[in-house]
Amino acid sequence: MEYNPLDIIAMILEALNCERGRLMVNRVLSPDQLRNYLTILQENHMLVYEEEKQIYRTTNKGMCFLQIYNQVGDLVAPIGI
Repeated sequence: MEYNPLDIIAMILEALNCERGRLMVNRVLSPDQLRNYLTILQENHMLVYEEEKQIYRTTNKGMCFLQIYNQVGDLVAPIGI
């Protein structure tokens, strides 16, 4: 299956919230691609890296993106787009 960049961004942001999502991201992206996306998401303030815990966390802006992404998906699913 082919994923567009918005799908991948949503996948990464969702993966930060559940273990199963991490497995999906690992199947879709190489380590270098994942690093590039993480950098872009940090630069756009959609996620932050917490040094002391050594984890990434989705920011409020990232959560807003996910909410809108899912709403658009719900809107276009019935018409097959």
